[in-house]
Amino acid sequence: MALAGKHTFGSIEDTRVTFITLVQKQNIKKRFYPIGKIHLATKSELSDLLYLTHEALTNNPSFFSRFKNRSYFSKEETERYFSAWIENHLDDSNTYFAVLKKGEKIIGFYICKRVGVYRGKEIYKGILTAVAAEYRGYNLQNTMQSFIYDNFPEEKFYLDNTTQLTNYPIIKHHIRTRKNIDRIEMTFYRSKDPLTRV
Repeated sequence: MALAGKHTFGSIEDTRVTFITLVQKQNIKKRFYPIGKIHLATKSELSDLLYLTHEALTNNPSFFSRFKNRSYFSKEETERYFSAWIENHLDDSNTYFAVLKKGEKIIGFYICKRVGVYRGKEIYKGILTAVAAEYRGYNLQNTMQSFIYDNFPEEKFYLDNTTQLTNYPIIKHHIRTRKNIDRIEMTFYRSKDPLTRV
């Protein structure tokens, strides 16, 4: 994301907004599954997961990521990165990988990973979520998230949701669902002649 107009301090190349929220299972609103069935992902579903990943994220111009910045990554590198992201989390024992299927088709997934301890309690990080375009608008992200929470062994835990400032719908969702904003980070890169940057 570049700042509007010319300036002398380079440009913003990466942004992060982090929400850290204490969650109690007994206070979670149970979500019914309006479409399809949900389960934990299996390795046999890798090719279908990669297809949805590239359709909904890698090749979706409305989804922003620093790994899609063509100043630093080629299209092929972006595809390899997102593929590895899915493969590595599918094979990680600390990861909860929910899959939503309608019939034989994967129409959504949500990945959450245990990343350590925060203020004496386990903290889980929301890694990545995707929903097929024709099934957006049904709150399926919340449905998959609720399923994952039910699989956590703890009754009380922290959740880390981090996204980029440019992902306005996701930030709006986190605010609407009363997640607690923790910090905003911006990374600046300077060129050799910053006056030429726009």
